[in-house]
Amino acid sequence: MKNVASMALVVVAVAAVPLPAHAQVESRMWDLPSLLGHALATRADLAAHDERIEAARYRYKEAKSHYFPRVHLTGMFTWTGSELGLDLSDYEITTRAETVARTEVTVPQPPPAPAVTVPVSAPVSADVRVRLPADIELLDDTYGSLAATVEQPLFTWGRIRSYTRAARCLGEVEQAMKRDASNRAAQQVREAFHGLLVARAAHAYAQRVRTELGIVRSLMARFAEEDPEKTEFPVTALDVLEMDGFLLEAKGAELKAQRLAKTALEYLALAAGLHGELTAANVAGTLTTRVALAAKDDYVRQSLASHPLMRAAEQGALAERHLSRAERVSQLPVVGLRGFYQSLGADDTAFEPTDYYGASLVVDMPVFDSGERRAKAAQHLARTRELEQKKAFLGQYLRTRVGVLHDEIVTLEDLLAIDTEAIELLDKRLKIALFGLKNREIAYRDYKDAFLARTLKQREYFERVREFYEKTDLLARTLGAPTALISEP
Repeated sequence: MKNVASMALVVVAVAAVPLPAHAQVESRMWDLPSLLGHALATRADLAAHDERIEAARYRYKEAKSHYFPRVHLTGMFTWTGSELGLDLSDYEITTRAETVARTEVTVPQPPPAPAVTVPVSAPVSADVRVRLPADIELLDDTYGSLAATVEQPLFTWGRIRSYTRAARCLGEVEQAMKRDASNRAAQQVREAFHGLLVARAAHAYAQRVRTELGIVRSLMARFAEEDPEKTEFPVTALDVLEMDGFLLEAKGAELKAQRLAKTALEYLALAAGLHGELTAANVAGTLTTRVALAAKDDYVRQSLASHPLMRAAEQGALAERHLSRAERVSQLPVVGLRGFYQSLGADDTAFEPTDYYGASLVVDMPVFDSGERRAKAAQHLARTRELEQKKAFLGQYLRTRVGVLHDEIVTLEDLLAIDTEAIELLDKRLKIALFGLKNREIAYRDYKDAFLARTLKQREYFERVREFYEKTDLLARTLGAPTALISEP
C-alpha cells in the first residue's frame, strides 16, 4: 500500500530563526520560563538595542545642553621667523610751529626818575623739520594672544524645548523597539522549544511503531508458512513483504524524527543564547495542550496598552510633531547674550599688551532661505500624520488579531481533547486487533485497517498540537508579553 510513511509516523517540522548570541552557562535543567529569561538577558541583538537606548539618552542630553552657556577659549602663540619693523630714514616730518615770544623792554626816564621795564609779547612762527629714525620695531618675532567668548541664548521661541522633547520621545521609541525585539526573541525561543517537544513526541511514537511492527512481522512470517487451507484467515507472502516495507519506512521515519529533534535542540540553543550548551538531557518539558486563557476583552485591552509597536508609533508621532514646531519657530529671531575678552601682547615691541572685553546683545534672524525651513516643518508634520495613521491601523489589527487567536486556541483545545479521546479508543481497537491476529481470529487486513486508523488520527493530533503551539506563541507576542501563555500539563 502506498504512502506508508504518512501512515507509519508523524514528524512535525521544526522552524526557528537562528540569531547570534553568546553566554557561558553551567549544566542545569532548563524549562521554558528559564530559557526565556536567559535569552532576554544575554542575547547580543537585545544588547545592541541597549546601546541604541544609551545613544538616545545622550541625544536628549545634547538637546538639553543648549539651555546653558557655551564658552569658547582661543589661545595663540606666534613665531614669525623675523621681526617686523620699518626703515624711515628717507623720510622727514615738516611742520609749522607757532608760539608767542615774550620779553621785557626797559624804557629810560628823565632823571632823576628811574627806568621803567615794560613786558612785550609777539607771535613767532617757523618751519620745523624732524628726521625719522632708520629702524622702528613694530612686532617681535614671537607674540601671543588669548580670546574668550561666552554665548547664552535668552529667547528662542521654544525651539530648544521642542528639540529636547523630541529627543525624549525618540528615546521612548528606542525602548519600545527593544521590547518588540524581546518579543521576537521570546517567540523564537518558544517556537524552538515547542518544536523540540513535538519532535520528541514524534520520535517516541516512531520507536513505538517500529517495535510494534517488528512483533507483527514475526507473527506474519510464521503464519505465512502454514497451509492456507487449514486456517480461516491465511497470511500470504505478499502480506509479509508489505510488512517489510512498513518496517523500512518506519526505520527511516524514526531516523528523520531523531534528526529533527536534534535540529530543534540546536535552534533552541541559538535562540536562547546558550551556544550549543543545551543537551537533550537538560531540557525539561512535556507535550501539553492546555493554557490558562483570560477573557478576550481583557487580552484586547492588554494588547492595546502594552504592545511595543503601539508605544513606538505614539512616541514617534509626538517626536515628529515637536520637530515640526522647532522648524517653524526657527524662522523667528533668536535673542542671545555674548560676552568677550581678548588679550594681545608681545615683549620689546612698539605695542603694549592690550586687553579688550565687553558684552553684546545679539539678535539673529534668517531673512530668506527659499522655503527650506517651511519644507522641513511640512515633512515632519506629514511624518506625524503617517505614524498616527499607522497607530490607528495597528490598534484595529490588534483587536482583530487577538480575538481571532483567542477563538482559535479555544477551538484547538476542544479539538485536541476530542483527538485524545479518539486516540485512546483507536489504541484499544488496535490492541484488540493485534490480539485477534495473534489468535488467528481476524484477518491481517483488519489489523492493518486498525493500525492505519490509529496512525492517521495520531498524525492529525500532532499537526493540531503544532498549530496549537503556533497560535499560543503568536498570541503571547501580540499581547506584548513574552512569558505569557505557558502551556499547562
